[in-house]
Amino acid sequence: MGRLHFNFSLYERGAKLFYQQDPWASAYPELAAIPDDWSQVQNSHWEDPEGCIFSRNLIFDAIGFIYQGQWGGDNALKSYAKMKDNLQGQDPKFVDEKHGDLNLRPDSPAFTIPGFQPIPFNDIGPR
Repeated sequence: MGRLHFNFSLYERGAKLFYQQDPWASAYPELAAIPDDWSQVQNSHWEDPEGCIFSRNLIFDAIGFIYQGQWGGDNALKSYAKMKDNLQGQDPKFVDEKHGDLNLRPDSPAFTIPGFQPIPFNDIGPR
């Protein structure tokens, strides 16, 4: 897998998000510190999820993700501030994955994750 890359296409097309100005800068000072120039972000520590929380995920069919991450190597997800309540390598027990029904069966291990709420697949997507 490659490195995580931000999508700056909106910025490059002139659609600016003024996250470095109030009210955003006051509410989210950590966000305001991120440079708004891609050349300052690219290949720097800003591409890593510093201070982010990786919690309450069911990782399925992603060999080594928790250990290797998108950055490769050992301890690749060390940039996260906190990682907890994640399940890896367990079958999520979809109702019928083969036919696109990704609703979860009642015995899915996802229901053991604290605060888990199932995605309402029947209420989203094209109709």
